[in-house]
Amino acid sequence: MERAELLATLHLRAVLPALTDLIAERDPGACAIVESDFALELRVRDDLRATVRARAGAVEVTETPGPGAARLQFRNAAALNALFQERPGVPPLPTSGFWRIGAIIRFARMAKRMSAVLQPAAASDVPRERHARLAFGVAMRALPLVTAHDEIARRILRSTPSGLVLLSVPPAGFEAWVRVTAEGVVTGPGAPTDPPSARISVRDLGSALASLAGEADSQAEVGLGRVVVEGLLPLADGFDALLQRVDAYLGRAARTRS
Repeated sequence: MERAELLATLHLRAVLPALTDLIAERDPGACAIVESDFALELRVRDDLRATVRARAGAVEVTETPGPGAARLQFRNAAALNALFQERPGVPPLPTSGFWRIGAIIRFARMAKRMSAVLQPAAASDVPRERHARLAFGVAMRALPLVTAHDEIARRILRSTPSGLVLLSVPPAGFEAWVRVTAEGVVTGPGAPTDPPSARISVRDLGSALASLAGEADSQAEVGLGRVVVEGLLPLADGFDALLQRVDAYLGRAARTRS
């Protein structure tokens, strides 16, 4: 899969669902977007699309189209990526429900809010703890997609022992599990039912935010006790390397690349 295609997939299937997380967090910017009911399909082609449906203040993001949705047709993956990254690009065409020009405006507001989730905390109006929770949530959704389609991630996966990783960020109230095998990665929220092979605990909020911004030195953070790693160290190292591949697509350096 080409880089632009994978990035568009990440925007639709890892970043866009953060709108649901923002609503659950009662984020004012997100709640304002869904203050009225709507259904909006974002489409590059049949196998690269997502539908956002808001009703009574709740929001659902699915990969399949729904009835009555206004459709925004993007010229290509790069055009969709440009809007998520707040860059100039070819605007989408409303090919269904075209009279609802407000659909384009609504999507622009959604893309801007999703962009704020991925910004370093200092550049975002999202509170620091919420920013960490949301951004790590995006990373967990992105990880299986990146490991399935990015060749460098595939090589990392082949050299990483299989096992279960528990990732926790106590200052942000975040916890997730990651099962790593030679075939790929599966993630889920909360603590796993099976004992983890490796545990990674980020005990400093500043360290968590620095990691999300691509500014953290993993070894230094461990040496300072801000990050605690226990269990199967090669598995933990491989997991960290896989997260860096997610950062290569969604991190600050990737987002500012011309």
